[in-house]
Amino acid sequence: MATVSVTIPDKVLPRVLDAFATAYSYNPKTDGTKTVFAQGKVADYVAEVVKGHEVAVAAETARLAADAKVESEVVIT
Repeated sequence: MATVSVTIPDKVLPRVLDAFATAYSYNPKTDGTKTVFAQGKVADYVAEVVKGHEVAVAAETARLAADAKVESEVVIT
């Protein structure tokens, strides 16, 4: 398994964590630490990008297959 790593300088880490906490409605009672919360949100983003790409590719593949099927099967004379 590959590892993706993001390095954030210590002096700006609090700003980054606060930004994620604010942007994604962090709740310290249910979401663990801000660090764990932010890591989860980054992982969620990566998963959403992959899913969006794969859905787009599947939709285009299905569209092309439907077009080809219609062109080969529907003949109007």
